[in-house]
Amino acid sequence: MMNSEQPLAPIIITGAHENNLRNISLEIPKGCLVVFCGVSGSGKSSLAFDTIANESNRQWQENYPLFLRNKMPHYDRAKVESIENLTPAVVVDQHSIGVSSRSTVGTALDVAPLVRLLFSRCGEPSAGGSMAYSANHPMGMCQHCTGLGTDLVLKEDLLFDIAKTLREGAIRFSQFSNGWQTYLYQANPKINADKKLSDFSAAEWDYLKYGEREPDGTLSKKQIKVEIRSNNTGRVDKVDYEGVIPRFERLYLKRDITKLKKSLQDEILSFVEKGGCPIAAALA
Repeated sequence: MMNSEQPLAPIIITGAHENNLRNISLEIPKGCLVVFCGVSGSGKSSLAFDTIANESNRQWQENYPLFLRNKMPHYDRAKVESIENLTPAVVVDQHSIGVSSRSTVGTALDVAPLVRLLFSRCGEPSAGGSMAYSANHPMGMCQHCTGLGTDLVLKEDLLFDIAKTLREGAIRFSQFSNGWQTYLYQANPKINADKKLSDFSAAEWDYLKYGEREPDGTLSKKQIKVEIRSNNTGRVDKVDYEGVIPRFERLYLKRDITKLKKSLQDEILSFVEKGGCPIAAALA
């Protein structure tokens, strides 16, 4: 069946001279994919973003009352003699959006709140309010993977070099063998920092890995005095002792590490095994 509709009028650009454009005139057809190609500096972005998209947004804003326009981004008139048949433009710029391991298409496009609201109002049976459908909120996230959808399992043996003492760097993770966190273990009066880990008793291993235990077997946090040598002052601060394993999991596995330096991210991941969340898989 023949399409009786008239073809869309092309965008006609006359005398574009934005940035390094030199009075460029051209026609851009509608209803098809158009690609601007050329060497770096040839004016592709100047034509697509600074001329066409800029002028489209400027003309679109002219339809709003002055009160609203004063609260919207300001667009200067594009440096072009004329643009005909220009339509509203959706601009996807060349800058990457800020993302994290919790980012999704829904959060990037800001539609996730609307979807949550829809499910909370219309879902049967309903899980509760809007936040009950958020993977990034304690009310809705999986308590096992905290909404990340992956399970990071620490390979404990990789953290330790049993042939060394703590003072020699037996804890392989750099954050626990350099800097102030070192003193949690090397200056702990209950741990011999000059004893090879291979010679540790079961109780010493348990204390190094997990902190003391209460009579019922649960882990206990107790304040101990460790010497923090800050600017050679020899100041003594009270800090909570925390075993290597729970400290590593709390600081580096139960948080978004994508904001950390890439080198530190790689080091953290070298001590863990990554897999799918078993709870999510069971519910699928």
